[in-house]
Amino acid sequence: MFLLHQDHVRLDESSVSFLRNLRSIYVLNLPERLVRRREIQAQLELVGLSLDMPFVRLFPAMRPEDKGEWPSLGARGCFMSHQAMLKQADRDGLGSVLILKDDANWSRTFLKAPSLYLEPLASRAWDFFHCGGARHDPLSGAPAILDADPDDGLVTTHCIGLRGDTIRRASS
Repeated sequence: MFLLHQDHVRLDESSVSFLRNLRSIYVLNLPERLVRRREIQAQLELVGLSLDMPFVRLFPAMRPEDKGEWPSLGARGCFMSHQAMLKQADRDGLGSVLILKDDANWSRTFLKAPSLYLEPLASRAWDFFHCGGARHDPLSGAPAILDADPDDGLVTTHCIGLRGDTIRRASS
């Protein structure tokens, strides 16, 4: 088992295999948002991770001066921050990366049986996956790994994973 604390989720070997095969986990956080930093730390701890682990990196989010042609300042900042994270992952030569926003919350369904979600990712080839946003996958009807805040207009960027050349292509 990956975790020893009884209050936390216990990950099976396939889930641990998936996490170990990630080269880095980036957590997007505006530096002044200390409450969100504490909240994401608590979420990470639920699955045996921590901002103190060397492969879990707190990435300072960008706050642009203006929204430009974007619908909001936040949308533009989110895009710019994701792009900067992917450029950094490419420069660092990472083979895979998981990107979490600081407002990510694991769904209860995921916490009950993480291997149902992580084992397929550990056992097959993938270039990109998205595991946040809607409460249920619109195609399969499966519960989401992450719960979306219904008041958040950007519910599709909570958690993405990229691997291989997809990192470079997405960063440009």
